[in-house]
Amino acid sequence: MYSISPTPGKSVFHFVRKWYISMMPCADYIKHYTLDAEIFDYFEKGSPVDEDSAHRIQQTVWRAIGNLATSPILDIGSGNGWLAMKTSTAVSMDLSLKNVRRIREKTGGIVVVADANRLPFRASSFHCVVVSEVLEHVNNPPAVLSEIKAVTKTGGKIILSTPYKEKIPVYLCIHCNKPTPANAHLHSFSEASMRTMCEQAGLPSPSFSLALNKAFIQLRLSYALRFLPHAFWRIVDRCFMLLIRSAHIMLTIIELQPNERSKTSS
Repeated sequence: MYSISPTPGKSVFHFVRKWYISMMPCADYIKHYTLDAEIFDYFEKGSPVDEDSAHRIQQTVWRAIGNLATSPILDIGSGNGWLAMKTSTAVSMDLSLKNVRRIREKTGGIVVVADANRLPFRASSFHCVVVSEVLEHVNNPPAVLSEIKAVTKTGGKIILSTPYKEKIPVYLCIHCNKPTPANAHLHSFSEASMRTMCEQAGLPSPSFSLALNKAFIQLRLSYALRFLPHAFWRIVDRCFMLLIRSAHIMLTIIELQPNERSKTSS
């Protein structure tokens, strides 16, 4: 249980906010994200800077997939279907029927309407599972990771991208007068918290990579270098990370070895 006793450098509001976020799982998240897809167009172009940042995240995830790009890949929370546009082996999964229909129209690929808490696939169905900008929205990340583990093949790879050490602002909803976290983010992730969640899900220790240095992005240097190939852009991004360890995104890679699969089977 959280204490709300003040400590040096921390206000009472800080602890109240932390406690509230921890206690506020979305009661009907399926309804929420179905409505979200109706209101917001995931296929609409954003600002040039935002589009460039999203493109760099996608490139980073794509490079992490590596030689599994031609193997069966599950894309959980597929958004605008960028992964299905890169490879025909991707299965695009989302809570929104509207989104997967659009992805089907754009790519002709396989689409599935499903909940990450109850994946409708046989065990060991995929060589790779991608979960990009999703885990911060779910009520119980370790439970979702357990589902993902079950559908990943021996020797397969799980790739997660999440905000890194995000300070989640809370606003007062004008409709219900209840505190609401910005962008519907329920969790903030660090290397330590992600290791704990992987351990709770019975997954091996992950490896981490930080991307999109905040100074690099805020100074618009990333956008200025938008014409650089990803490999060269990544070198500059990592150089900034050596100076200021402050990133927008944490890439988590989990490789499921044979001994881990046997744990799942047992």
